[in-house]
Amino acid sequence: MLIVSLAILTALAVSCAEEEDDIYEMVSDTVVGKYEYKSATIQGYSLDLNGDGIASDDVMAEFEGKTMNMDWLWRTPLKVFPYDPFWGEKERLHVEIPKQYIDYDKTTGEYVTDVMCGNSMILTFSWWIDESGKIYTEGEKRGEDEELYEEDDRIIERVDCKNSNNIAKELTFDQKGGIKALIESSYYDFATDQLLTVPVLFEYERVSYSLD
Repeated sequence: MLIVSLAILTALAVSCAEEEDDIYEMVSDTVVGKYEYKSATIQGYSLDLNGDGIASDDVMAEFEGKTMNMDWLWRTPLKVFPYDPFWGEKERLHVEIPKQYIDYDKTTGEYVTDVMCGNSMILTFSWWIDESGKIYTEGEKRGEDEELYEEDDRIIERVDCKNSNNIAKELTFDQKGGIKALIESSYYDFATDQLLTVPVLFEYERVSYSLD
Protein backbone atom coordinates (compact mmCIF):
# COMPACT_ATOMS: atom_id res chain seq x y z
CA MET A 1 0.00 0.00 0.00
CA LEU A 2 2.89 2.37 0.90
CA ILE A 3 4.60 1.64 -2.40
CA VAL A 4 1.40 2.42 -4.29
CA SER A 5 0.97 5.71 -2.38
CA LEU A 6 4.53 6.74 -3.10
CA ALA A 7 4.05 5.92 -6.76
CA ILE A 8 0.91 8.06 -6.88
CA LEU A 9 2.64 10.99 -5.15
CA THR A 10 5.59 10.73 -7.51
CA ALA A 11 3.30 10.68 -10.53
CA LEU A 12 1.43 13.72 -9.24
CA ALA A 13 4.68 15.61 -8.61
CA VAL A 14 5.93 14.81 -12.11
CA SER A 15 2.59 15.83 -13.60
CA CYS A 16 2.61 19.16 -11.75
CA ALA A 17 6.21 19.86 -12.78
CA GLU A 18 5.39 19.11 -16.43
CA GLU A 19 2.29 21.32 -16.23
CA GLU A 20 4.37 24.18 -14.78
CA ASP A 21 6.99 23.75 -17.51
CA ASP A 22 4.20 23.90 -20.09
CA ILE A 23 3.03 27.24 -18.67
CA TYR A 24 6.53 28.75 -18.83
CA GLU A 25 7.02 27.52 -22.39
CA MET A 26 3.59 28.64 -23.55
CA VAL A 27 4.00 32.17 -22.18
CA SER A 28 7.61 32.42 -23.42
CA ASP A 29 6.40 31.56 -26.91
CA THR A 30 4.19 34.67 -26.91
CA VAL A 31 7.17 37.02 -26.56
CA VAL A 32 10.24 35.22 -27.95
CA GLY A 33 11.76 36.48 -31.19
CA LYS A 34 13.49 39.34 -32.99
CA TYR A 35 11.99 42.82 -32.82
CA GLU A 36 12.69 46.02 -34.75
CA TYR A 37 12.21 49.67 -33.83
CA LYS A 38 8.80 50.97 -34.75
CA SER A 39 8.96 54.39 -33.08
CA ALA A 40 10.70 56.36 -30.33
CA THR A 41 8.52 59.19 -29.03
CA ILE A 42 9.30 61.81 -26.38
CA GLN A 43 6.37 61.87 -23.99
CA GLY A 44 4.93 65.33 -23.32
CA TYR A 45 7.82 67.32 -24.81
CA SER A 46 9.13 68.51 -28.16
CA LEU A 47 12.91 68.99 -28.41
CA ASP A 48 15.36 70.12 -31.06
CA LEU A 49 18.03 67.44 -30.84
CA ASN A 50 19.88 68.10 -34.11
CA GLY A 51 20.05 71.90 -34.12
CA ASP A 52 17.93 72.43 -37.24
CA GLY A 53 15.60 74.85 -35.47
CA ILE A 54 12.66 72.43 -35.53
CA ALA A 55 11.44 70.85 -32.29
CA SER A 56 9.78 67.44 -32.43
CA ASP A 57 8.77 64.52 -30.24
CA ASP A 58 10.07 62.04 -32.85
CA VAL A 59 13.50 60.84 -31.72
CA MET A 60 14.14 58.96 -34.97
CA ALA A 61 13.51 62.07 -37.05
CA GLU A 62 15.60 64.28 -34.75
CA PHE A 63 18.62 61.99 -35.09
CA GLU A 64 18.59 62.07 -38.88
CA GLY A 65 21.29 64.11 -40.60
CA LYS A 66 24.43 65.85 -39.36
CA THR A 67 26.83 63.43 -37.72
CA MET A 68 24.10 61.77 -35.70
CA ASN A 69 22.58 59.51 -38.34
CA MET A 70 21.42 56.42 -36.44
CA ASP A 71 20.01 54.30 -39.25
CA TRP A 72 22.21 51.41 -38.18
CA LEU A 73 20.69 51.52 -34.69
CA TRP A 74 17.10 51.44 -35.94
CA ARG A 75 17.99 48.38 -38.04
CA THR A 76 19.58 46.44 -35.16
CA PRO A 77 17.03 43.87 -33.94
CA LEU A 78 16.05 43.53 -30.30
CA LYS A 79 16.23 39.87 -29.27
CA VAL A 80 13.97 38.27 -26.65
CA PHE A 81 15.15 34.86 -25.50
CA PRO A 82 12.95 32.19 -23.88
CA TYR A 83 12.54 32.31 -20.12
CA ASP A 84 14.11 29.30 -18.37
CA PRO A 85 13.00 28.96 -14.73
CA PHE A 86 15.39 26.07 -14.02
CA TRP A 87 18.09 28.21 -12.37
CA GLY A 88 15.60 30.67 -10.88
CA GLU A 89 17.22 33.56 -12.75
CA LYS A 90 15.59 36.41 -14.65
CA GLU A 91 15.95 36.97 -18.36
CA ARG A 92 17.42 40.28 -19.52
CA LEU A 93 16.43 42.57 -22.35
CA HIS A 94 18.96 45.14 -23.56
CA VAL A 95 17.47 48.32 -25.01
CA GLU A 96 19.87 50.45 -27.06
CA ILE A 97 19.02 54.15 -27.02
CA PRO A 98 20.50 56.93 -29.20
CA LYS A 99 22.75 59.56 -27.66
CA GLN A 100 24.12 62.87 -28.97
CA TYR A 101 27.38 62.69 -26.99
CA ILE A 102 27.30 66.25 -25.64
CA ASP A 103 30.23 67.70 -23.68
CA TYR A 104 29.94 70.36 -20.98
CA ASP A 105 32.72 72.92 -20.50
CA LYS A 106 32.96 73.83 -16.80
CA THR A 107 35.20 76.83 -17.48
CA THR A 108 32.65 78.57 -19.72
CA GLY A 109 29.44 77.02 -18.43
CA GLU A 110 28.50 76.07 -21.99
CA TYR A 111 27.59 72.87 -23.77
CA VAL A 112 29.91 71.81 -26.60
CA THR A 113 27.65 70.95 -29.53
CA ASP A 114 29.94 71.30 -32.55
CA VAL A 115 31.53 67.86 -32.18
CA MET A 116 28.48 65.67 -31.60
CA CYS A 117 29.22 62.24 -33.03
CA GLY A 118 25.99 60.50 -32.12
CA ASN A 119 26.13 57.02 -30.67
CA SER A 120 24.19 54.92 -28.21
CA MET A 121 24.06 53.47 -24.73
CA ILE A 122 22.38 50.33 -23.45
CA LEU A 123 19.84 50.13 -20.64
CA THR A 124 18.73 46.76 -19.31
CA PHE A 125 15.39 45.37 -18.18
CA SER A 126 14.80 42.09 -16.35
CA TRP A 127 11.74 39.94 -16.94
CA TRP A 128 10.45 36.66 -15.59
CA ILE A 129 7.34 34.47 -15.47
CA ASP A 130 5.69 33.21 -12.29
CA GLU A 131 3.95 29.85 -11.74
CA SER A 132 0.61 31.25 -12.88
CA GLY A 133 2.03 32.43 -16.19
CA LYS A 134 2.12 36.13 -15.38
CA ILE A 135 5.02 38.17 -16.81
CA TYR A 136 6.88 40.55 -14.48
CA THR A 137 9.39 43.19 -15.56
CA GLU A 138 11.72 45.69 -13.90
CA GLY A 139 14.42 48.13 -14.94
CA GLU A 140 17.97 47.47 -13.81
CA LYS A 141 20.12 50.28 -12.42
CA ARG A 142 23.29 50.85 -14.39
CA GLY A 143 26.47 50.04 -12.49
CA GLU A 144 29.08 52.72 -11.94
CA ASP A 145 31.57 50.68 -13.97
CA GLU A 146 29.29 51.05 -16.99
CA GLU A 147 29.49 54.82 -17.15
CA LEU A 148 30.14 56.24 -20.60
CA TYR A 149 30.75 59.82 -19.49
CA GLU A 150 34.08 61.10 -18.14
CA GLU A 151 34.77 64.14 -16.01
CA ASP A 152 37.82 66.19 -15.09
CA ASP A 153 38.46 69.69 -13.76
CA ARG A 154 37.63 71.36 -17.07
CA ILE A 155 35.09 69.32 -18.97
CA ILE A 156 32.43 66.64 -18.64
CA GLU A 157 32.52 64.42 -21.70
CA ARG A 158 29.32 62.79 -22.94
CA VAL A 159 27.33 64.45 -20.16
CA ASP A 160 24.08 63.16 -21.71
CA CYS A 161 25.22 59.62 -20.85
CA LYS A 162 25.42 60.18 -17.09
CA ASN A 163 23.93 57.17 -15.30
CA SER A 164 21.58 58.97 -12.95
CA ASN A 165 19.89 60.74 -15.88
CA ASN A 166 19.19 57.60 -17.92
CA ILE A 167 16.85 55.09 -16.33
CA ALA A 168 15.07 51.96 -17.56
CA LYS A 169 11.59 52.69 -16.18
CA GLU A 170 8.98 50.30 -17.54
CA LEU A 171 8.80 47.38 -19.97
CA THR A 172 5.57 46.00 -21.43
CA PHE A 173 5.02 42.92 -23.59
CA ASP A 174 1.65 42.91 -25.32
CA GLN A 175 2.22 39.18 -26.08
CA LYS A 176 0.90 39.77 -29.61
CA GLY A 177 4.15 40.85 -31.24
CA GLY A 178 4.78 44.21 -29.63
CA ILE A 179 7.06 45.63 -26.93
CA LYS A 180 7.06 49.04 -25.26
CA ALA A 181 10.02 50.30 -23.25
CA LEU A 182 9.69 53.54 -21.28
CA ILE A 183 13.06 55.19 -20.73
CA GLU A 184 14.09 58.33 -18.87
CA SER A 185 16.66 59.69 -21.30
CA SER A 186 18.92 62.75 -21.15
CA TYR A 187 19.23 65.00 -24.23
CA TYR A 188 20.56 68.45 -25.04
CA ASP A 189 17.79 70.70 -26.40
CA PHE A 190 19.04 73.32 -28.87
CA ALA A 191 15.79 75.28 -28.48
CA THR A 192 16.36 75.98 -24.78
CA ASP A 193 20.13 75.41 -24.47
CA GLN A 194 19.48 72.97 -21.66
CA LEU A 195 20.26 69.36 -20.89
CA LEU A 196 16.88 67.79 -20.17
CA THR A 197 15.84 64.36 -18.94
CA VAL A 198 12.59 63.34 -20.59
CA PRO A 199 10.48 60.16 -20.82
CA VAL A 200 10.84 58.43 -24.18
CA LEU A 201 8.63 55.55 -25.29
CA PHE A 202 10.44 53.06 -27.53
CA GLU A 203 8.09 50.75 -29.41
CA TYR A 204 9.07 47.57 -31.23
CA GLU A 205 7.33 45.02 -33.40
CA ARG A 206 8.28 41.39 -33.85
CA VAL A 207 9.68 40.57 -37.28
CA SER A 208 10.66 36.94 -36.62
CA TYR A 209 10.19 34.17 -34.07
CA SER A 210 13.69 32.96 -34.90
CA LEU A 211 16.66 34.31 -32.93
CA ASP A 212 19.21 33.41 -35.62
